[in-house]
Amino acid sequence: MFHDTKLNNREAVRGAICALSRESEEGYSSKPVHINKIDYLGRKFGLNVPAKDVLEELHIVGEVCNLTSGYWLPSPLRLISLGGWDLIISANPTYILENHLKWKIYITGIGRFCKKQQNRLPYQSFNDWSRIPNDLIKWTTNKLNIAKTRTIPLTINASNCVVYCPWLLKEIDASTPKNKYWKSLNALVIPDKIPCILFKEKISPHFTRSGVLFMEKGKIKSMYEGISQYTKGDRDRFMCGLDILYNIKKKYTIINKDQEKITIRLVRPLPQEERNLFVTIGRENPNYSCEYSFLNFLYPVAENTLLGLGYEKNT
Repeated sequence: MFHDTKLNNREAVRGAICALSRESEEGYSSKPVHINKIDYLGRKFGLNVPAKDVLEELHIVGEVCNLTSGYWLPSPLRLISLGGWDLIISANPTYILENHLKWKIYITGIGRFCKKQQNRLPYQSFNDWSRIPNDLIKWTTNKLNIAKTRTIPLTINASNCVVYCPWLLKEIDASTPKNKYWKSLNALVIPDKIPCILFKEKISPHFTRSGVLFMEKGKIKSMYEGISQYTKGDRDRFMCGLDILYNIKKKYTIINKDQEKITIRLVRPLPQEERNLFVTIGRENPNYSCEYSFLNFLYPVAENTLLGLGYEKNT
């Protein structure tokens, strides 16, 4: 298992919020709790960082809900199926879960896991919990179809604009510099087969807009600037979808593998929902946001997620 210096802080916050909300061992709670009370009681349980930092971590997994005005609420106990393993969603401290459920619990990343259970505890579907689209091509196509209905007259300054053009490369891996697939629109020759391109235009030193340029035989016909309103996660996912539509090979590299864990390196940062999954089932390198380590039994979950984003293993 990973050595985790944050584990005691998570257990302290779990114990505090459950005690204050009167959560039962079955996972039901009676009332929201203000963050100041969680912080105060958590420090009596050994918390040595702001409670807000830990609550935001637990919120990634879904163990707690962030309400308004500084109030938090523990989530009900449920399981997420991950192949032969289950991810446990509960704000209860680990020792309470082990004593009550009589399971051996494994901790890696933020998440807590047990071997597949045959019981009557409720399950939440993986896609509902992770909020990761089931079909990236369909998701991207829907976004493009919406964009086509909301185009505006062309108002772009090519000299201030860069476009995402991965078709210039046969494949992209972790060693590929960003300037190889982001190019100035000025004087760029766009192949006739490219139906649309993602652009970023620097309007001022403090504002950059992004959108889609729709093409016809290498010429720009219309534009959509709504990408600027996407969440960062959706913008990153949209790029991954374009990679698949362009038939671009995107490679991830296994940089370390032993009997316990596997470490991988990616081309670029993950969309937010996929990153949330990866820090739940593994660990992100704090010095390099595109590098993750997973215990061997959870690596297949990461591998399937990367396949869904259009990644291939660099062999």
